[in-house]
Amino acid sequence: MTAIFISHSSADNAAAREMKAWLEAQGHTSLFLDFDPEVGIKGGSAWKQTLYQQLRQCQAVIALLTPSWLASKWCFAELVLAQERGKAIFPVKVEPCAAGGVFSDIQQIDLTAEPEDGYRRLRIGLLERGLDPLDVFDWDPKRPPYPGLLAFQEADAAIFFGRGEDILKTLETLDALRRQGREAARFALLLGASGSGKSSLARAGVIPRLKKKPAEWLPVPPFRPQQDPLDELAVALAAAFEAHGRPRDWGVIRTELHAAAAQNPVDGLALLNLARDLAIVVKEPETTVLLTIDQAEELFGYSPPEAATRFLRLLRAALEAADRQLMAVATLRSDFLGEFQSHPVLQDSEYPHHFRYRAVPVDPMPLRNFPAIIQGPARLAGVQLDDGLVEAMVHDTGARDALPLLAFTLRRLYERYGGDGHLSVDEYESLGRLEGAIREEAQRVIAEADPGPEELEALHGAFVPTLVRINAEGGYARRRARFDDLPRRAFPLLRRFVDARLLVTDRDPQNRETIEVAHEALLRTWPQLGIWLAEDQDKLRLLESLQRAAEEWDQGGRRDDLLIHRDGRLKDSETLLANPRFTLPEASVERAYLDACGAAQFAREAAEKEEQERRIRDAERIAEEEKKAAAAQKRTALATLVGLGVAVLVAGLAGWQYFEATRQRQVAQQRQKEAEAQNLAVQSDLAFKTSGRYLERSALLAVESMRRVPTVEGDGALRQSLSLLPKELIRVTHQGGVYRGSLSPDGRYLATATIWDNTARVVETTTGKELLRVTHEDDVRAVAFSPDGRYLATGGGNQTNVRDPATGIARVVETTTGKELVLVTHEDPVVALAFSPDGRYLATGSEDKTARVVETTTGEELIRVTHEDPVVALAFSPDGRYLATGSGGALAKHGIARVVETTTGKELIRVTHEGGVNAVAFSPDGRYLATTGSGGGGTTARFVETPTGEELI
Repeated sequence: MTAIFISHSSADNAAAREMKAWLEAQGHTSLFLDFDPEVGIKGGSAWKQTLYQQLRQCQAVIALLTPSWLASKWCFAELVLAQERGKAIFPVKVEPCAAGGVFSDIQQIDLTAEPEDGYRRLRIGLLERGLDPLDVFDWDPKRPPYPGLLAFQEADAAIFFGRGEDILKTLETLDALRRQGREAARFALLLGASGSGKSSLARAGVIPRLKKKPAEWLPVPPFRPQQDPLDELAVALAAAFEAHGRPRDWGVIRTELHAAAAQNPVDGLALLNLARDLAIVVKEPETTVLLTIDQAEELFGYSPPEAATRFLRLLRAALEAADRQLMAVATLRSDFLGEFQSHPVLQDSEYPHHFRYRAVPVDPMPLRNFPAIIQGPARLAGVQLDDGLVEAMVHDTGARDALPLLAFTLRRLYERYGGDGHLSVDEYESLGRLEGAIREEAQRVIAEADPGPEELEALHGAFVPTLVRINAEGGYARRRARFDDLPRRAFPLLRRFVDARLLVTDRDPQNRETIEVAHEALLRTWPQLGIWLAEDQDKLRLLESLQRAAEEWDQGGRRDDLLIHRDGRLKDSETLLANPRFTLPEASVERAYLDACGAAQFAREAAEKEEQERRIRDAERIAEEEKKAAAAQKRTALATLVGLGVAVLVAGLAGWQYFEATRQRQVAQQRQKEAEAQNLAVQSDLAFKTSGRYLERSALLAVESMRRVPTVEGDGALRQSLSLLPKELIRVTHQGGVYRGSLSPDGRYLATATIWDNTARVVETTTGKELLRVTHEDDVRAVAFSPDGRYLATGGGNQTNVRDPATGIARVVETTTGKELVLVTHEDPVVALAFSPDGRYLATGSEDKTARVVETTTGEELIRVTHEDPVVALAFSPDGRYLATGSGGALAKHGIARVVETTTGKELIRVTHEGGVNAVAFSPDGRYLATTGSGGGGTTARFVETPTGEELI
């Protein structure tokens, strides 16, 4: 079929010929230009029918904009038909004219101002729509349109979408190196993170296009180094000779290469001569033979060191001796760049210079290109996509580094449901969306590896706690870790997860390899990981609490008053770090914090022991003094008694007996009070160590213990309770009442919303220093931080005059600068705000009985949910797919909570209460929704399953 249709006015034939010539110079051969004798309307043909047939069959239309084109009804008809057929349209201005009205929604390309820049933009645009500058590739319908997690191959060039700019950048780099002199680099490095698509770019993007220029390029089939790179190179060269009709035995080539690599110095001419022979076979003696080394990181770990060294020595010797006859390109994970640069063969030990190469960075595909990789292959394969399917899949993917997971899901979706030429949202739902596909892939990795108990436990230790943490909301989140910090026994399994694109690796600023979960859906959907997380939930909470306290202590200047771990909590934390899976480096802040806590604990215990010993010494001293005084009194009393006689003795004896009975009773009462005080002190200590929730009870018990009888134990219990009771850190003063408050996710900032003074303020939680003040025209009723803390949303009224009708607004500002990004308007005050978990969307609830969802950075409204009463409660599900809204208020008779799809507004659940709904909340795994409401003489709570709406309690 025709690839490109050139639409022009008959008055602009010269411009049309020039455009055709430029397209042919780029390698395009599938063109239609109506008056051209070769590719245009043939003599005797029905010209209208031919014209519209070519329009229907083409893939793109280039409209040459001139005053004549704009005045032509035929050109306008061509445009309308192309738009109806969904063709790619490229408006190219070749003469000054005003075409804004016709192409108001399409970016124009201007060749009148800067032609070179215009042609470059046109070239990239054609690439992005799958129209290669060299030709349109044929697609074999026997191959799946979605390769999945496997790299795209040369045969997949026709369905390789979304990488136009990277393809062009790589081709330009290779062409530039080829044109330069002998001193230029002959080696190009496609450098990117794991899962960025380097292999697919080389195999399906670059090599097929180079093959379209045989006089300049002769690509050898790509190969991976594996166990012996020279053997793999020999196989690739043998395949190249066979493909061009001159088979050579790969074993003979292998022998030649190994013999050349074993010489000292290395005989690079052996490899160079093989390249020259190949060029002669194809009858293009000036062409450049290109070797493609895929996954070159295998040279620095998988291949034996001696085999990798032999290969690199021979490759470098050949490239140093070559001019244009031989070049190489390699794909390399960016985390292996250090090993590549520091390899001895690539230093200057045998040459007067370091190895010369040109790096071509391959960044993760931007989200804006994701729709193309879904729609492009479907269009070629004749597969119809349901409305909303593309949007749902892109939304579920959510981040650029999750591209491999999207590719895998597309493959599974097509294999299971694409047989009828149609893919629907319902089929995507039945697959389990992105998460369902991920779950099955994780289970496959484990099943194929078949690890023993020790390997599986090592993998357990790698995931929990190193790669997973508990966030402030109590849910699980991924954590980036250094690869070397993980159990070595788990390395093989972890590499399998990386190969499956369920984990991704990168490099930190210190060039250390890092690893993290590619998509948090794995945390929610892989059953084995769910079991591990359930087992270690309490330990994760304890670790998160320790890390948070240690960070506050470190950032607060390591003050003693920030050492909050003591007694039972300190022992629990030390026990946790004694667990091999939860151990931390000795140089970590957490270790330093616990050491400081331990020292403080030791000092407290020493001081308490010293105080107790002092009291004992004082008691012994007092007892000894009383004993001496009693002895003296006894001698005096004895002399007196002798003088009084027997009668007085009898009377005295009776009195003494009464006194002694009274004293014994008082001693018994005192001992009972002491026992009660001791018991209360023990209960206080037990309450303190049981949970932080009982701190107040612990303090009250200690106070009562000291009231009964002051004891060392009661004093210690009271001190430890009071040390952790809430105490005022800062005070934020407003002129009116504080209506709402919100802490930033990292706990560093507090936002307050007030009525009367119409402001929202952001202060530091440790110092009370005001950082930001947002002013409204009326009361501020709601504040909320975005999940990353970068943005603050404020909501309230907007009534500037009491005689004016009340309106509502919500503002989104940058937390640190106060710069306003978005303004959302309502007809009545905004009283509820919520950000989606990824921060992309903001939900606003208003007394105008609506909830709205807008994009955080643009303010574009996605959906609007209508209620019969003011919307006072909002909550996003943990994965951001659903929004729960609740309506209520003082006058509400029947509160309603709704659950809708975030991007479409489709209602899934409706929960009713007798009175207004006060709050809505999803469970951490998103499976359940809780709602509370008031009415009917009390407060009710309902618990329903999502997305079915089945009421549980």
